[in-house]
Amino acid sequence: VTDPGTASALAVAVAAAHDRQPVGVKSELLLELLRRFVAIPTISGNPRYLDACWEGARFVRDLISDVGGDSKLVATGTGRSPLVLGRISCGRKQARTLAVYGHYDVVGAVTDKPTKKRWLSDPFTLTGRDGFLYGRGVTDDKGPMLATIFAVKELLEEDRLDVNVCFVYEGEEESGSVGFERALEANVDWFTGAECVMISNTYWLGDDHPCLIYGLRGAIRVTVEVSGAKQDLHSGVDGGAVAEPMNDLMKLLAGLTDRAGRCLVDGFYDDVRPLSAEEERLYHGLSWDTSKYDPDVDEAAAAAATTAAATTATTTGVTGERQPLEGEALRRLLMKRWREPTVCIHNVNVSGPGSSTVIPCTVTADVSMRVVADQDIKKTVAQFTRFMHAQFDVLESGNRLSITVNGTGRPWLADTASAYFSAAGRAVEQVWGVKPLLIREGGGIPLTPYLEETFGVHAVHISMGAASDDAHLPNERVRVRNLLRGKDVVKRFLQEISSMPTPSPKASAPAGSLSKQAV
Repeated sequence: VTDPGTASALAVAVAAAHDRQPVGVKSELLLELLRRFVAIPTISGNPRYLDACWEGARFVRDLISDVGGDSKLVATGTGRSPLVLGRISCGRKQARTLAVYGHYDVVGAVTDKPTKKRWLSDPFTLTGRDGFLYGRGVTDDKGPMLATIFAVKELLEEDRLDVNVCFVYEGEEESGSVGFERALEANVDWFTGAECVMISNTYWLGDDHPCLIYGLRGAIRVTVEVSGAKQDLHSGVDGGAVAEPMNDLMKLLAGLTDRAGRCLVDGFYDDVRPLSAEEERLYHGLSWDTSKYDPDVDEAAAAAATTAAATTATTTGVTGERQPLEGEALRRLLMKRWREPTVCIHNVNVSGPGSSTVIPCTVTADVSMRVVADQDIKKTVAQFTRFMHAQFDVLESGNRLSITVNGTGRPWLADTASAYFSAAGRAVEQVWGVKPLLIREGGGIPLTPYLEETFGVHAVHISMGAASDDAHLPNERVRVRNLLRGKDVVKRFLQEISSMPTPSPKASAPAGSLSKQAV
């Protein structure tokens, strides 16, 4: 990768136009390699794209090798994408070691079905518009991956790399990380000496102010199934004579939450940590202009915040104009998004053709629960199961109910008092010129607590993406400035680590940190 070759003229032009200055040869190479990387449709969980996933894995392996590191592929199972393991040594004795986790797989990109928002360009062709790069994976997680590798590459070339860096990039993150733990544990010696694991797969609260993540929610995904007759029935022949599974399912789903959206499962909120004064102060320093985003999202946000402040009369007397949330309304909204558990209904499926004249004999619903610190996954599943069966028994329909757990992921809280968290904050401030906002995210990266336990270290999330990047959605994008400065943040983070005077505690959080107090 020492020869830039023919860089993507469009990507370079976008970068230059946005920052009013050339991006430089090194950044041109980064953007060109991102163009090539995005062009590989590494869609996991779909056998049709398995060869592409392996091609993407080889792309990452070869890049790490070309930078000067050792790298190899590790199989995770039949029909699955491999892990990419890499290690770049700084060549200095007593050097610290940083582990880096990311993923090269992406979700699919629907281009042939009517949706509210459609791709404006080919999702697998890197396209530049107005200072942003568009394409599947540019923000989740191919762009941050390459920015991280290039940060190490540049420090190595500048003879300023004083930290050993080991990488693990997986190709099944979007499909449940199947086979990841077994494959990693069989090669854990690649990470000998690691004192921290860095992840860059999170996003800012807005588009303008850098953030540092200190908490993620976990997830429980279940399927609720109600079955009745042995076969589908004709509504004109049998309607009214049988207890329809769909009616039962609708009643069960409707009983999951109250009018305010609060989960009605018994004991669901019992173990949620109370809000500490320390964390409450963090919310007072946050701002978020919801009017920048989709109106439907903004209206839902206003309703969730249970405030009338979002729709007020203007000075011209016109009512209903949307205003940015602020004050207590904004704080309540953010707490609902980040630190409170929730239950969501995603879709309903039926047996048979789905015709309006057919009574399906079996109906299912995909439901998820987002859980937070101190909520136990097994306990929450048991609470949900008991509640659903109790509600179903009241119906006395004669149908059958079953609940299947499809996947789980634990929540995570950072040790904000750790030397590594502080180093990340300093790195962000040095590059962006402002202190990062400390925030949580409502989504999760389930492997975060697993990696902490496996390596016996703390995790740090360094965000490069912004709130409007639309990961997983049409027109996924990343701002060129964020990507290039994100690379610089990683460089500064590595330098901050190298200057630490003594090894930092690994497995236990120091007293007084958010991860030990009630947050």
